[in-house]
Amino acid sequence: MPSYKDKTTAALLAIFLGQMGVHRFYLGQFWGVLYFIPVLGSLLGLIDGIALFMMDQQSFDYKYNREYLDIGYKTSERDFEWRREEERRRRNMRRKEYQSTRKQPSKRDSEFSILKKAGIIKFRKDDFCGAIDDFNRALEYDEDNAIHFNLACAYSITEEADKGFEHLSKAVELGFNDYNRISNHQALAFLRLQPNYNTFVKNGYKLSPIDGIFEEKPIKELDLLDQLEKLAELKEKGILSEEEFFTQKRKLLD
Repeated sequence: MPSYKDKTTAALLAIFLGQMGVHRFYLGQFWGVLYFIPVLGSLLGLIDGIALFMMDQQSFDYKYNREYLDIGYKTSERDFEWRREEERRRRNMRRKEYQSTRKQPSKRDSEFSILKKAGIIKFRKDDFCGAIDDFNRALEYDEDNAIHFNLACAYSITEEADKGFEHLSKAVELGFNDYNRISNHQALAFLRLQPNYNTFVKNGYKLSPIDGIFEEKPIKELDLLDQLEKLAELKEKGILSEEEFFTQKRKLLD
């Protein structure tokens, strides 16, 4: 491949070595031998040198560096900077186009996410009524199995067994399948103490197919000894802490 020709170099060669036609050989024009004519060669070289100095870079490249222009090589430092800036601009445009085509979360999704996070924070701060309110509002935007599970935990802690079973059943129906968590989560201890819990489990974590809800008897109607034995069993399994065990026990004995 022919080498890249520099305009300044060619002009200097024409002025100082024009009588030998060196600048023409440098530019790939081998008829530079004609410059060997005494006096005339020097004069022609001087004229060529001035002409090369006055020629703009684009015209010089078009005439003597055509190969580089055709295949996209840089023609000058200035041209290189322009190309780099142009490429940077195109990359920014492509990035903006990509970002504009990405799916942006809808207002509905944003509201659901905000309410879900707010409910979790309130639950962790023991504000169970506030958590229940946020979780129920989140369900207006999306039937999420994790939300139903969280509601089952909150209702269990507030001792609303019917609603706890209802949301636990819905969570399983929507794909919640961490049954070990259901069996051991401390927040669900109250539901596990209910007389119909085993029936609920055997029924595939579903409510009664007859009327859709459990006809629950208050826990106080159970035999006191059976209740105490269940509490002791939960404490022994580590499901209830020492403090929770004595709290539940005091409730039974009151």
